[in-house]
Amino acid sequence: MCMGLGCNAAGVVGCRIIDSPREKLVSILTNSFMPCNGRFPFLICIASIFIGSYFAGAMQSVISTLAVLGIIILGVVLTLLISKILSKTILKGMPNSFILELPPYRKPQIGKILVRSILDRTLFVLRKSHCRCCASRTDYLVVC
Repeated sequence: MCMGLGCNAAGVVGCRIIDSPREKLVSILTNSFMPCNGRFPFLICIASIFIGSYFAGAMQSVISTLAVLGIIILGVVLTLLISKILSKTILKGMPNSFILELPPYRKPQIGKILVRSILDRTLFVLRKSHCRCCASRTDYLVVC
């Protein structure tokens, strides 16, 4: 279900690690109720045009935001409800346990994060942009 928020196709492909064919089918069938990132621009547009247009000023964006949030919550509730209904009626069976091994958690080290982000990435981008800027000038050419 969480994978479906990013992309429904990736959510369906991610269901392949589920061992039980019954639970895999329930997950695949209910994944389409989750609004994915491809649907968010459409939902925002529709909420802004049809729902937010009835209000004026700052309330317009607040109501549009609440409408999109309501649609997302409705998708989560529908996913859970339909999963429960399918598990109790058409796709009956015993639920299986699901074990997923996670790597050990390590606390982030602030020094390494700053060095990695500032020195490695920022200076790399600045150096590349400087080389492109100098190379685009017609009076001299710098090779980096």
